[in-house]
Amino acid sequence: MLAGSVTDTPVIGDAGRMIDRSASFTMPGANVFLAGDSFVVTNVSAAAITLTAPAGMTMRLVTGASKASISLAAYGTAAVLYRSTAECVVGGGVS
Repeated sequence: MLAGSVTDTPVIGDAGRMIDRSASFTMPGANVFLAGDSFVVTNVSAAAITLTAPAGMTMRLVTGASKASISLAAYGTAAVLYRSTAECVVGGGVS
């Protein structure tokens, strides 16, 4: 598990790991992760945090809905799976 700074954006070295966050952050841009890469993010705060997609990156909920930002519930956990270098699917305690 990696606590990291609350301002850290996940990097390729985080693939396959659990990352703790207590503040909103921007997801990595396109071409950082490859198809099949994944990580788990856990919100360790009592308030929801926001995962924001940068330009050129598509984030989807497991329902298929494309989102510019996704809310991760307080103490929630979400899995992030990259379908390609520019698209990821996020599932778990998100909306």
